[in-house]
Amino acid sequence: MAFLEELGLANTIVAVDQTAFISSPALLRRIQEGLVASVKPGASLDVERVLSMQPDAVFYYEGAGGEDPSFSLLKKNGIKLIPVNNYKEQHPLGRAEWIRFVGRIFGIASQADSLFDAVARSYEDQKNMADQQPLRPTVFCNAPFSGVWDQPQGGNYMAMLIKDAGGVYLWAETSGSGTISLQPEAVLLKAQNADIWINCNDYTERRQLLSEDPRLSRFKAFSQGRVFAANAVKREGGANPFWELGVVRPDLVLHDLRQIFSAAGDTLSMYFYRKLR
Repeated sequence: MAFLEELGLANTIVAVDQTAFISSPALLRRIQEGLVASVKPGASLDVERVLSMQPDAVFYYEGAGGEDPSFSLLKKNGIKLIPVNNYKEQHPLGRAEWIRFVGRIFGIASQADSLFDAVARSYEDQKNMADQQPLRPTVFCNAPFSGVWDQPQGGNYMAMLIKDAGGVYLWAETSGSGTISLQPEAVLLKAQNADIWINCNDYTERRQLLSEDPRLSRFKAFSQGRVFAANAVKREGGANPFWELGVVRPDLVLHDLRQIFSAAGDTLSMYFYRKLR
């Protein structure tokens, strides 16, 4: 959806699987005006409603319902199914570059190329500024949940963002592009003296973290107040533009992380991140 909105094509969207996680004000207005329907996700897809709307195409993620019988039924009824698998790309710019794919489908390739080129230049500018920063803080991610603490693997897009923003990611040496599941004790052992803690779920205050595990107060980043979450802007119901606009504009995400790692994150305006109180 963010690709379409960036290309000025938000009005082509007539239905989404669910509206709860949409953060775009423009799309929310269209939903409120009854111009965008909710047809339910995955196996719950309201096939009859989709067929009655006769859309020109249905965009979907492979591996997230593409092989579901409901999708096969859409195909049998002449609905074009178009996979958009940008989530499989591990470089942030690789994810953003899917705007070129979307642009070609709508016959506006040059516009899409120009938009992506501008984002890529902005990303490289942010990366070059990060390369000149004297600080190289150590960084770890996420927060424990039900006794498990996931950290991005070394080839994960978040690990790449941390590196490009001038941080030293503590699990950068791990192979793979997914996440590694650890015990909280293992994270505490390795990251207790780390400088920065980012992406700590959806918390807004440090004290909330202690309800998950009181031992989290032992982290230097916690005690020094260097804990950040990508939830500076949240819509009613939990929608977060970090997962929408942030995919199309990784340069803005990199801007935030660069500010955080340069110790300027307390005072400068950030797009997606905020410091936990």
